Parts: sequence; C-alpha cells; structure tokens
Amino acid sequence: METKRGVTVMALAMLMVSGVLWVQNGLAEPASISDGVLQRFSDGSIVLGSSATLVRTDKGLTITIHTSGLEPGAAHTVWWVIYNNPEHCVSDVCTDPPDFGNPDVQGTVLNATGHVIGNNGVGNFAAYLAEGDISGLSLPIAFPGDAAGLVDARKAQIQLVVRSHGQPIPGQVKEQISMYNGGGCHDLESDPPAFDPTDACEDEQITTVLVP
Repeated sequence: METKRGVTVMALAMLMVSGVLWVQNGLAEPASISDGVLQRFSDGSIVLGSSATLVRTDKGLTITIHTSGLEPGAAHTVWWVIYNNPEHCVSDVCTDPPDFGNPDVQGTVLNATGHVIGNNGVGNFAAYLAEGDISGLSLPIAFPGDAAGLVDARKAQIQLVVRSHGQPIPGQVKEQISMYNGGGCHDLESDPPAFDPTDACEDEQITTVLVP
C-alpha cells in the first residue's frame, strides 16, 4: 500500500513539473530548474538516493522531493524556507543562522504540503507556491517576510524542511499534515496528554539550499 501511495505522489509530481514546463514553452522567460539532496538534521549527513527538484517561473515555484529514512507510518509536513533578498545574506548561500533573522533578508516559513508516509519510511512530496500566497503560514512566531510570502520566485533562495508529527492521531490528522505544531506538539497541559509531546514533532531532514 505504501508503495502505491509513493508511486501516485511521484506521478502527480512529474505531471506538475511537466505542466509548468509546458506552460512556459514559448513564453518570454522559460522555467529554470535547480536540484538538491536531503540532509539529516541529526548529523548533517546526506540521505543516499534522495533528491529535490525546484522549478522556477515568473509566477511561482514547484518542488518535488524523494527521500527515505523518515519516521515509519508518521504524519509529515514539508515547509518552504524562503530567503527573499539573498543579496543581504552573509555569504552567497543563505543560512539560518545568521541570515534568517535579518529583516533585510525578508525570510519566511510557509507550509508546502504533508501526508502520512508508509511504514517503509519513504517520503515523496510535491507542492506549488505562487508569489504572494501566504495561506501556508502556521508558525506561532513572526518572521520579517511573513506578510509578503514569496516575493520573487526567480530571485529567492529556497530550502525545504521535512518535519515529523508522530503517529496519526484520530481526529487530528488534518492538523498533523498541515500545521507546524499540528497534533498537539505544544499541548503540554492536557490531562492526560494524548501522547508524549517531547518526541511527537521533529525536523527530520532539510534540503540543500536551492539557489537561482
């Protein structure tokens, strides 16, 4: 079952990318593509066989991710980490820290997508983000670029974070696959708690920085 789900997601991802490239064909500015891999938050090691492909157009971004080694059977989200003004970063490649907290960089974090992965720990994700779309805001804290979201798809540097929200909780799966603390990660005062929040949510993997 998990294999079928992964194949379906990747098939849809390929259709998304193909559609973007087809629409751009013959227009003034063709789509541009950049590729990266996934790294583990725990030690920075590269996830072998992982891939991330970012397609840029004049209107927005399309991402496809293939990775493995995620928490088996858990709900996962993917988050856009956007550096709108990379010219203000300390180096050519923006990082957090120190660049994300710099107001001139105009950084923001937005939800990209999410779903419950299979017991094999393989994750396949695809998402599109239009310039100016801030519907994916979910963090309890504010960043300088939150009000604008993605300003210029051609210019911004992008990273993506894959985050685990623990095993599916009846009645809360929708929140677990769409919100940064979905599933009660911050719910420390419930009595009794639905689950142990100390290990329910965790940033598991991050892409290398995808630059124009």
